[in-house]
Amino acid sequence: YRNYPFYVTERDETKLINFAAYNRDGSAINHFLLVGEGTLEISELKLIKGGLWQKIVSGQQEFFGPLSRTQDGLEFLVIRSPRLLGTSFYYLLNLLLASLLLVVLLVRGKKDLSRTFLIALLVCWVLAELNCLRNNLSTVKRDSVYWGKSLEEKRALINGDDFYAFIKFADRELPPAASFDVLTSHPYYNFRAAYYLHPRDYQPASAYLLVYDGAIDRQALRKYKLWRTFRKGAYIFKS
Repeated sequence: YRNYPFYVTERDETKLINFAAYNRDGSAINHFLLVGEGTLEISELKLIKGGLWQKIVSGQQEFFGPLSRTQDGLEFLVIRSPRLLGTSFYYLLNLLLASLLLVVLLVRGKKDLSRTFLIALLVCWVLAELNCLRNNLSTVKRDSVYWGKSLEEKRALINGDDFYAFIKFADRELPPAASFDVLTSHPYYNFRAAYYLHPRDYQPASAYLLVYDGAIDRQALRKYKLWRTFRKGAYIFKS
């Protein structure tokens, strides 16, 4: 079973996905994962047997997709290679060079293709460099929102929505030596809360419970009582 990440842009478009490129190990794609914010309307969804033109278009959309050059998860210093036909672009470049080198070695007694191979090597190197340059430009464009911002403004932007404001609220309200637990809509927020509220201890079942857009169950409500309110959905509970 596999999920296919379905990236969309803000404008109307026809999206072509080459399923054959993502089914090389025989597993079945049975879910679409819609990635993004806001509302998405799909006017039509159908399966077709694509020809050469459809494969070219799907490869172009995949390679130049809106998230083809974002940073990979927690590997925040690594920009992923763009993908083409479900495979790393660099893998395809190396496969092309390896195939050409094999041809050069096989026919070297009949014809000298070393010059052709060196030209191909130079072209692949230029393509790789252009791709790195595009990665760097996309990084500069992404990070330009932080130019001229103070440290606090940058932290607010990095955390998105009002999570950092909620943490600042908790930092003012919690006693300096208090320990706390966290219940959020995303586990990554838990680690950020532990970082920003240091040296307070982040421990399960602590005296204070920070709730940020998380669902608190009845068992927890028997232990904790509402203590401070930041906004609807963001609270500090106290045992």
